[in-house]
Amino acid sequence: SDHPTRKEYYLHKVNLAVGPRSCEYFARLFRQQQQQAASNGYNTVHPSNCHSIELPLSSLPAIPSMLDFIYSTDGLTPVQATTETAVPLRYLATIFGNRSLFDSATEYLQADLRPETAIPYLNHADLYRQKKLSEVCVRLCAEQFDHIKIRWLAMLPPHLMEEILYSKYFQCSSCNQVCSKIAAYCRCHGNAIDSSSFLSLTDARVMPLINPEEALFFIKFMISLGINLDDDEHDLSGRNLYERCIDAAPSVVRGVIDSLCHGTNSYGSRRQDKNACGDYSQLPPHIK
Repeated sequence: SDHPTRKEYYLHKVNLAVGPRSCEYFARLFRQQQQQAASNGYNTVHPSNCHSIELPLSSLPAIPSMLDFIYSTDGLTPVQATTETAVPLRYLATIFGNRSLFDSATEYLQADLRPETAIPYLNHADLYRQKKLSEVCVRLCAEQFDHIKIRWLAMLPPHLMEEILYSKYFQCSSCNQVCSKIAAYCRCHGNAIDSSSFLSLTDARVMPLINPEEALFFIKFMISLGINLDDDEHDLSGRNLYERCIDAAPSVVRGVIDSLCHGTNSYGSRRQDKNACGDYSQLPPHIK
């Protein structure tokens, strides 16, 4: 079909509903259709007897691999899965009642799961509500946080990032690195992070140390979110983070001010130094 999200497959009932790789869903559907046809006096299922099922768009790329698996004649060939299709294949196997497909996709997933692939697996596990897989991925990411690159973490929505940081298995060799990764994550997501998520991501329980190079950014981000920085006995979370940033910032601020006094408008040559200059320039006067 010309429709961008629609593709037609011409299949055989015997492959879908009979044999060791058949689907319980189709076997039951065809029996019901045959029974309905018989009750209506037809010898065969009426051509107008159509059936439809809605599937997530992200599962569509996995359908060809599912069909190849079902049509395989030797019964031994594993499903041709990838990191992007393994979880959708497990979903399709559950929907259509194909245990052998589920087991084959799971076998591939278990062999493929590692720090480099844990993030896409976690995203898919969350999307398809595969709770046990999600827990395994969160644990792997938490234990291997040192080795999880920010470009991988940037793929996660805030609630999954929080699950990793608050996991009881969370490990990181450097508090500075935790702070830098959280700051980079916030930069990547920008407006997608609300004040509640931001304060959760930067809580002292998961980010015990403020990297001085990120302090100005966090203050600027708090202001952009409209977080109350004043003493408020009803909500001290914003104020606590602000004070931690103020305590961490002096060394960076001195470097920025020195560069401005010398008329260079550039504090150092590293990306972090340039970020600090930009963050400081955007702060309101009373904060400076």
